[in-house]
Amino acid sequence: GIIMADRLLLLELWIISKRLFFYYTSRNILDQQTKEFRKLTEGSEYQEDLKYDFNIKGELRHLDTNESFVFNYYKNGLEQNHKRYEVLGHFITQYVYELLERVCMLQKVYIPTDATEDEPRSFFFMSKNALTSSSSLIILLQDKGVFCAGQWGRRTIVNEGLRHGTQIPFIKMALSSPEEHTMYVWDHFIAKSAARNVAFIAHGYGGLVFVDLLVQRKCEVMNKVYSVAFIDSTHNMQHQSRHDLEIQEWIQQHCREWVSNSKPLNKTVGFLMRVSCPIFSAGTEKYDLAPSCCLQAIFKYLKSMLKPTGMKSVQWHEKGSFEG
Repeated sequence: GIIMADRLLLLELWIISKRLFFYYTSRNILDQQTKEFRKLTEGSEYQEDLKYDFNIKGELRHLDTNESFVFNYYKNGLEQNHKRYEVLGHFITQYVYELLERVCMLQKVYIPTDATEDEPRSFFFMSKNALTSSSSLIILLQDKGVFCAGQWGRRTIVNEGLRHGTQIPFIKMALSSPEEHTMYVWDHFIAKSAARNVAFIAHGYGGLVFVDLLVQRKCEVMNKVYSVAFIDSTHNMQHQSRHDLEIQEWIQQHCREWVSNSKPLNKTVGFLMRVSCPIFSAGTEKYDLAPSCCLQAIFKYLKSMLKPTGMKSVQWHEKGSFEG
């Protein structure tokens, strides 16, 4: 993504046609993509210090020793090691962007659409027919911070590989504030799409961003979004919903959250007022691994929430009334 000079935290949002997710089965992320990451590091001042590439399993390995990444490369050089790690992170970000475009065949769309070259811009990725296909629509919202487009977590990519650390498995089966960014994408893209069934998968701060969108665009969201899967979401219904009982009821009926927990995958974890929807275990206590661990459970849930063909939908109106 784009980090402005004032270090604003940004959020990218991706619009992906549903069919892309089911394309990813057991295939390796890097089929015919090996040795591409190494090309990014060649020619840089860290060429010899970062002799790494992703293998066919999507794991980061040293080209000579085949060992995983070692942070303490320089003896007694904490600052140097940190700089080396940041450079590696930069190359990984560029590499993931390339994978989104070359492997997932996503298009990079810059916003605001009417910004001049001198004005700050952000971007998101979407599949070719995302706005014209009348089938379902999936939107991924990642956590805030250093998390860039296509990534659940940089550290997870380095330690666990592309399968766990990137959003590519989700893709193949949001510059102002994150909230304003998502609102813009909703108004200019998602709301105008032909998709009849829209679902959100929101991780961490992305969950708070979605609830903000729901509050700001209540009727539109309720009529177009059929389900939301939260992952370790930081949203707070008691504070964000402004005591709107209809929003709270909608969350209860259309949303589910998976949280980092010691219980087995999909086991009930109880109920929290700030969440206001059923909560289940992600099958891991590690926050960075939660998205990849509950992937199958999330898509099974989203599929089960799709309305049967021909079912009459509920239409919500501004004053809170609805008709069936």
